[in-house]
Amino acid sequence: PTDLEFSPQLASWARGRLNARRAAVLYVNEDYGLGVARTFATAFGAQGGEVVAADPFVNDVLRQPAGVDPYLVRAIRRNADALVIGGQAEAGIAIIRAARRLGYT
Repeated sequence: PTDLEFSPQLASWARGRLNARRAAVLYVNEDYGLGVARTFATAFGAQGGEVVAADPFVNDVLRQPAGVDPYLVRAIRRNADALVIGGQAEAGIAIIRAARRLGYT
């Protein structure tokens, strides 16, 4: 699916199934990632959720996953109860590992 189809469904799932109220979005800094961030934020907000942080990352996260640490720390401090990653699976796995290392649950 495209970002325009995927993100609203993800927002509905996060609000409805996870009962998430505050989300942090990390997105690959290119058209697809930006589209995910924008359409997720719009749909999540329309359902009563709040995006508390939205930060771009570059694909070197695979080599240096600590590069996203400041974004993850901000998400933790802002009590984000959902972490949305707009990017490819390999980058997402690296970000999830970094989040777990920092204690994000």
